[in-house]
Amino acid sequence: MTEERKHILITNDDGIESDALGPLADALGGIGGVDIIVPERNWSGASHSITLYRPLRVKATQLRSGQSAYMSDGSPTDCV
Repeated sequence: MTEERKHILITNDDGIESDALGPLADALGGIGGVDIIVPERNWSGASHSITLYRPLRVKATQLRSGQSAYMSDGSPTDCV
């Protein structure tokens, strides 16, 4: 029986500039496919907030480490 490859979603409340995103994606890449979607700015202390009355925008970008990622103008909860 073959083991099914995992699919991993990485998000945070520190935003796209977090230095931890690249190393975390590298570490998890060996056990599954990794997608990264994070807020475009720091949301520390408000990570359970949710956007209700406006459209969310998501755009493709790259981390400083070169990995592909997506960033949203919403909160960390919106990213999930």
